[in-house]
Amino acid sequence: MANAVMKPLTSNELVALDTLLASEALLVRKYLDAAQNVQDLTLQPFCRDMAERHRRNFDLLLLSLQQHGGVTPVLTS
Repeated sequence: MANAVMKPLTSNELVALDTLLASEALLVRKYLDAAQNVQDLTLQPFCRDMAERHRRNFDLLLLSLQQHGGVTPVLTS
């Protein structure tokens, strides 16, 4: 039942998911920006890795939202 729709989320859960999605999207943008602008080039891979980690977090939260029949936000980076 990978594509099964779960019971609807409460309004509090939707607000919490929205906050978490926004936070993860912001962290993706900040780490990508840091990777481009960091003076110490040895930090670039770390910043890119962190951006990817937060993109995966965003994707997992989004999947959870979709499985509960919520609306779909879009991450633009």
